[in-house]
Amino acid sequence: MQHGTYFGIILLSALALIAAAGAQAADPTVLWNRTYGETYANDSAYAIVSEPGGAGFFLAGETASSGEGKTDAWVIRLTSEGTEEWNRTYGGGEADTARSIIQTDDGNLLFAGNLTLVTNETQADTDAWIVKIDPSGSEVWNRTYGGPDVNASAHAVTGTDDGGYLFVGSITPRGGNESAAWAVRLNESGAEVWNRTFGGANDTADAVARLPGGDFAVAGSTGSSGAGMADVWVVRLNESGTEIWNRTFGSPDDDAGRAVINTSDGGLLVAGTFTERPDNTTVDTDALLIKLTPDGNITWNWIYGDFGVNESAAAVLPLCRGDGLPR
Repeated sequence: MQHGTYFGIILLSALALIAAAGAQAADPTVLWNRTYGETYANDSAYAIVSEPGGAGFFLAGETASSGEGKTDAWVIRLTSEGTEEWNRTYGGGEADTARSIIQTDDGNLLFAGNLTLVTNETQADTDAWIVKIDPSGSEVWNRTYGGPDVNASAHAVTGTDDGGYLFVGSITPRGGNESAAWAVRLNESGAEVWNRTFGGANDTADAVARLPGGDFAVAGSTGSSGAGMADVWVVRLNESGTEIWNRTFGSPDDDAGRAVINTSDGGLLVAGTFTERPDNTTVDTDALLIKLTPDGNITWNWIYGDFGVNESAAAVLPLCRGDGLPR
C-alpha cells in the first residue's frame, strides 16, 4: 500500500514550574495536532510564521497533491486552533517549493523558495524565487533570481531595516556541481539591490537573521574550509553584503548549521547537526546548539541525542529570557 507524506503541525505548550531557583520545566502538553494534504501524495511543511496577536499561523512548503506542477509551492492559513481557513498553490509545471516565510512590515507575507522552468526539451533551469502575497493568499508580486547560466535556490529570507528583504541560498554554475553560498538584497518591490557570493566550492547558506544595527548573520555549511568534510559555517555580513567575519565549527565528519537567531546580549544562537563516529563503522548524528559572542567566538555548545538514533535541529526560537533558552 502506498502512503503519502502529510503536511502537519503540532502545537506544544511549554509549562514552567515557578518555584525555587533551578526549578525544572514541566513536560510539554500537546494542545492540538493536525495534518494537511491528501492521503496518497507527498506534501511537506518547511516553515511557519504566526500572525500578530496569536490570531493564527501560515505554513509554507510544497504539495504534490494539488496545483499544476510535479510539486508546487503551498501556503496554508490556519486559525489558532489549527483549522484550515484557506490554502493556495503557486508555481508552474515543474518542481517548485517554498522554503521560508515571513510577515512583512506592511502586513503582507513573503515566501522564498525555488522555481523550475524547462528551457528546452532536455534542460531545466532552477531559479531562486521570492513571492509576496496578501493575507488572503493573493499574489502581490513574484520575482526570480539567478539566470540561464546557473541553478540557484533561496533557502531563507528576512526583512531589512529599510523595508526590503534579504534572502540566502546557494548558486551553482550550469553543468557544475560545486555550489557557492549566496546572499541577495532586495528593495520593497523585489528589485535587486546587490548580490554576493561567499565561501568556496560546496558551500551553502541555509538560514539568516537580521541583527540590530543592520547587519545579518548567515548560517549554513561549508565544504571548502574547516576541519571536516562539511562544517557548521556562520558568516556575519554588513548591510552592504561585505563579510565582517566567518567561523567554522564541527567534527571531522559532516556538520551543518540550519538555523540562527540573535540573542538579547548581542550574540547568536545556531542550531544544526553534529556527526561523530564512535567507532570506525558507526555514524551517529545529533542535534547541535552553539552560543556565540557578537564577534563569533564560542560561549558554549551542546549536542543532544541518543547513540544509535539520528537527530538534527532545524529551527530555534527565543523563549522567556530572549536568548533561545527557557527559564
